[in-house]
Amino acid sequence: MATLPAAGALHAGAAGAVPRVGVSVTPAASAPQPAPAEAEPVLLEPGWRNRLYLALRSGIPSEVDWALERLAYFSVHFENRLLLSDYPGLGAALVDYLRRLCDALEDKPRAEWDASFEYSFDADQELVTPGGYLLDQGSVDSVIARHTAERALGVTKRRKVAPSGFDTQYHADAVLLRRALECALILRNLCLNPRNVQPTTQISGLLPVVYGLLRAALSGNQDLGDLAVHMFEILESLAQRIQVGEWSRTFYTNGTSDAQQKLEDKVFELVYNTLQTTDDRALLLSSLRCMSSFALNDANHAAFIETDAFLQPNKLGLTARCLALLPLTQDPDLIDAAVDLLYQVVSTGDNALLLGTMTVDDVSGEHYSSSLKGQGSEAFVNAVVGYLVRNLNAGKTVWERDTPLSTNLNAWWNSFVPSAARARKRAERERRERLDRVAPHARAAARRLRPHESANIRALPEPQRGIEWMKLLYESSPNSEVTQMEFWITYRDEFTADEGKGGAPLQPAATLIRNVSQVFPGAAAMVIPAVGGAQPRFIIRGIANRARDDPRLVCEWEACPDRLVPTREALRAHVDTHIGLADRDCRWAHCTFSAASRGELHRHAVTHIPTASVPHGAPSPGTQDNPGTLTFEVERTPSLPGDTRVPPSPYGTAFMSLLILRFITRTAAETLDYAGVGCPGYTYGGRIASSKSSRDRDQLFGCPFASLLEESPQESNAPADERGVEAARHIMNAVARAEDVLVQTALCNDILCQFVNDTLVAIRPVDME
Repeated sequence: MATLPAAGALHAGAAGAVPRVGVSVTPAASAPQPAPAEAEPVLLEPGWRNRLYLALRSGIPSEVDWALERLAYFSVHFENRLLLSDYPGLGAALVDYLRRLCDALEDKPRAEWDASFEYSFDADQELVTPGGYLLDQGSVDSVIARHTAERALGVTKRRKVAPSGFDTQYHADAVLLRRALECALILRNLCLNPRNVQPTTQISGLLPVVYGLLRAALSGNQDLGDLAVHMFEILESLAQRIQVGEWSRTFYTNGTSDAQQKLEDKVFELVYNTLQTTDDRALLLSSLRCMSSFALNDANHAAFIETDAFLQPNKLGLTARCLALLPLTQDPDLIDAAVDLLYQVVSTGDNALLLGTMTVDDVSGEHYSSSLKGQGSEAFVNAVVGYLVRNLNAGKTVWERDTPLSTNLNAWWNSFVPSAARARKRAERERRERLDRVAPHARAAARRLRPHESANIRALPEPQRGIEWMKLLYESSPNSEVTQMEFWITYRDEFTADEGKGGAPLQPAATLIRNVSQVFPGAAAMVIPAVGGAQPRFIIRGIANRARDDPRLVCEWEACPDRLVPTREALRAHVDTHIGLADRDCRWAHCTFSAASRGELHRHAVTHIPTASVPHGAPSPGTQDNPGTLTFEVERTPSLPGDTRVPPSPYGTAFMSLLILRFITRTAAETLDYAGVGCPGYTYGGRIASSKSSRDRDQLFGCPFASLLEESPQESNAPADERGVEAARHIMNAVARAEDVLVQTALCNDILCQFVNDTLVAIRPVDME
């Protein structure tokens, strides 16, 4: 294991360090040690985390490369666990390599950024690979192994004389570029974790380094690889905390500015120029995201105002740039960045109304249809809203969902809806009522076994005979009851005659009643206590008499001597007889029909004869008894899952496009209402008047502004008002044309439903009167 120097001996920018034991020392190690740089030493916390920092600050090439390799790996695979706050001084050590590269690209003296400048090197001692790695680092000791590695790696001899400026052909400069790119990649990966943003912003001198490297990379004078993209992504995490100066807030509004341009203004200008001029997709995507991050800072809103009080655009032109990118349907990342910035811009000042005044000539129109050329702002706004509505489908997933339907039993109209189940219950109730009106001897006859039933069970031993007898005469009914006495008497009358003819003896009453719960689970014998001096009741709860015959074949004619009839033909004969002996009034139970003739009375009476029962099959779906299921499509846009009590939070292109639609619709509706115009005439029920008239819109709580001002009233800005009203009408009409799509989205997408409904309410406000 190598021996590392003490922490107190290492300072920021130190060129040399104590070498490790066993490492081949280059001639530079025997040279006089340079004076340490005048910088405050970093106070390190004790622990193993200092290993990475000490390796970066050691100046030993193998140690530096080892640390960068480990950091690059962990920043990719464990970015959530690699926190700069756990590694004191590590961020500054990484930025130091970027600062040295920045100084080199700005043509500063080599002594300020080349750590090996003061040493002389022997061309026969040190060899380097094409990537800039030094071969003689102590890993190859034997001559044979060294020559083998030289042939495999294609090593070249390093130049002895250093160039005056930065030259990647010189091995030290190539090594510096490679390490700076690795540091930029590491910082970029670390900034993806929000917990690393604040420690990164606290690194001294980071913003000047980022600005210098961006300017050098965008100039194109040097091939710096992905350095510009890395710097943009680092700047994206810093921009939200950067407050631009007065120069940025006035230059794009007035065209010129007398304010001093600070570093923040230079950074903003560099990002803006890249956004407006670049054709490189990576740079365009990075600059869009950086500009969105600038706009997230409330202190920078003044720099994003694109129009004056008369809705005249200034030179900023961010809205036009974003609108020019909307038709790029094949690049979701670029559309997402453009829509994100567009929302930040239109939600600032009166930029939303500016959208309603633009034409296709105001943007880069090659992506739009040529038919929009010269068609005015209304056609262009329709196209923009169409693209935003189209984005509502971005990234969504669709599937079918089945929801069981239920019957609203508490509705007042429920009893008027035909129901087979309710009809069967009513028929059963009527059957029992009819049986109660039948003579007792007829009811007793209905509880007797039929001949074929009696022949099948009389020869069975007890208790099997009693069990089969129960199954034939009774059925399970949780809300019904039978007296124990009636139950026992019915059993006794059925089998008493068989006992003397060699049949099985009768079961005791207690045993027979006890077996009921085995045949009908849930049924039980119980005693109802006496109430009010009455006798206690002994019942069997949970069973009822089985309907063994057609229960409706009962003659309900008044004073009929024999109500129970065996067949429908016999019942029809009963009706014919009664009609021949009666007058012209129907005497069927509860019927008050009066006929004009006997023929009419006969035609009416046959309607009381029930039809043949039809076996009940599976109920049809979509009825009162079987509502069935409802199958519908469900849409889900990208969202972040939250607590079970909180719905998911949407994000992405669809969500930002919907936010733009909602904001511009609300702004247009408020503008029309303030101007006394009201809602346009396409609303349901016609035009809805404004809540304000044109004469009282300049009043605050009912008090005119003019009486509160000491100065004379200002000149009328009627042209500006008319321009704003026209822009608001264009926006409202364009969104109204997409109303059907918005309604369909609200019906299918439960995540976006709330935001879509807000937009629909703004299109069609409710008349509170």
